[in-house]
Amino acid sequence: MSVAEIKQAIEKLTPQEKGKVFQFVHDLEAKHRMSGRQLTGLAEKLSQAKDPTEISRLREEIGQGFYGTKS
Repeated sequence: MSVAEIKQAIEKLTPQEKGKVFQFVHDLEAKHRMSGRQLTGLAEKLSQAKDPTEISRLREEIGQGFYGTKS
């Protein structure tokens, strides 16, 4: 099943069913949050980084690790 097909299927769901999908996605994202130790390691790398591309990547990774989302 493609992403487009999944989106179409979700659009056809009742509000209750969509709520269950939302909760599933929320729980899934929460599982991908990083520990404090992992975030600290990334922050240390960020403080030493010189390359703007690397700095941007690290900032994004820290944000995703903190909030637990990677789309």
